Amino acid sequence: AAETTAIGMGLRRPAILAVRAYAHAMARRLEAAVADATAVLEQNPGWDGVRRLRALWYIALARYEEAIRELSALIDRHPERLDDIVNRSFAYSLAGQHDLAIRDATAGRDREPGSVWARVRLAQALLQGSTARANGGDIEGANGLLSRAEGEFSEVIRLAPEKSDGYHGRGQARFVLGKYAEALSDYRKAISIDPRLEEPLRQTMDLCRKNLPPCRPRRREQPPPPLRAFCFCTAGRRIRECRFGTPCRTASRTDTSASPWPS
Repeated sequence: AAETTAIGMGLRRPAILAVRAYAHAMARRLEAAVADATAVLEQNPGWDGVRRLRALWYIALARYEEAIRELSALIDRHPERLDDIVNRSFAYSLAGQHDLAIRDATAGRDREPGSVWARVRLAQALLQGSTARANGGDIEGANGLLSRAEGEFSEVIRLAPEKSDGYHGRGQARFVLGKYAEALSDYRKAISIDPRLEEPLRQTMDLCRKNLPPCRPRRREQPPPPLRAFCFCTAGRRIRECRFGTPCRTASRTDTSASPWPS
C-alpha cells in the first residue's frame, strides 16, 4: 500500500516499481507484474534482472515470442550465462519451435556438461521434438530423438542418482520406444525417490504391464534317455540288447548308440 501511494504521488522510482512488480508476480497477477517491469525498463533499460524476470513472466502468460525476444537480447549482452540459454530453449519448445529448442539446449549442455539442469532441459526438448516429428509422420526421426533423450536421461541419473527427474524422464522415453519392462523399472525407481509421482504414473505403468510379453511357465527339464548297449555277432549283425555296461560275452563289439542294422 505504501508503494502504491508513493507511486501515485509521482515517485516513480525504478526500485519501487520493481518491488511492486515482484509482489504482483507472487500474487499471480502477472499482467500487472509485466506492466510494472515494463515501466522500470523504460526508465532503466540496462536492468537485466528485471528484464530476465519479465521474460519468465511472458513464458507463464504464454507470450512466447516476446519471451524469446527478451531472452535473445539478454544472451547477446551476456553470452556466458547458462540460465538465459536454457530458458530460451524452454520458450522455443512451448512455441513449437523444437529444432531451435534442441539447438539451445545442446549449447547449454556443451557449455556446462556437469549441469543436471541443462541436461534435463535437453532431454525434455528431445522428447518434445520426437512427439512433433512422430505427429508429422517422421517415425525414424522421432525414434532417433527418443534414443538421444534416453541417453541424456541416463547421464542425468549418473550425475544425480538421488533425483527422480532422470528415472522419470528415461521411463517416458523407454515407454514410447516400446521398452516396457525397462520403463516400468524406471518408473518404480522414480516413485521410490518421489512418492508423489505414484498417482500421475499409475495409468502409464498399467499400460506397461499390459504390453509386457506373457510369462511362459518354465519347462521341467527331462532327463536324458538312457544309453543302450547292443551285442553284435562277428558278421556285424545285432543279436540282442544287453544291460548297459555288461555286454554279452559273445559280443564282438558294443555300440552306445542306436544301431543302423536290423536285428
